[in-house]
Amino acid sequence: MSAPIDKRCQHAVATDPAAKQPDLIPALKLEERAEQLAFALAEHHPKLARAIPLVCLNTAKLLAVRFNDRRAAIGKLTTALAKIPSGLEESDQIRSYLASLYFTEGEYMNVIRVLDCLCPENELRNTIVLNEFQDRLLMATAQFRLGNIAACRAQLTPLHVAAARLGSDGAMSALDVLSKAVRSVDRAHDLEPRR
Repeated sequence: MSAPIDKRCQHAVATDPAAKQPDLIPALKLEERAEQLAFALAEHHPKLARAIPLVCLNTAKLLAVRFNDRRAAIGKLTTALAKIPSGLEESDQIRSYLASLYFTEGEYMNVIRVLDCLCPENELRNTIVLNEFQDRLLMATAQFRLGNIAACRAQLTPLHVAAARLGSDGAMSALDVLSKAVRSVDRAHDLEPRR
């Protein structure tokens, strides 16, 4: 027997962020309208394409955080990346947030796919060091989770440089945990019997 309608309504209000905060629905509609305008304006004025990542990022964050709908946020950001002119610096923000959503969903191959162009193995980007560190740490951890230890290890040197530039104990601690995990896998591999 199903719960009475009153109980189901109470449960829906308790679990649905939009039901608790009805002002979120108009906020989402406004963000989506801003997105439509940004795409339309960019078609006629290519310099205005720089607004697209900012608007799409706002919409995606609203979907992911306030509506707890990461799949819709991923869809928005994926669409935005496909429509943004290549080489646009602002697309890095979309890639970073999209990768973090994929990571949260456990889609490590997609993390690697999205961040691959942002995390070359041998050089640091000319960007904000914290963003560089976070992107590389996501990339390296995704590689580790998929068992691509060599690719993970290749990110450790640039990660050490970024962590040193940050001068953050938290960054160094996170990197230390990942480095120890890689060394542990290396030791286990060295202990395997040879054929």
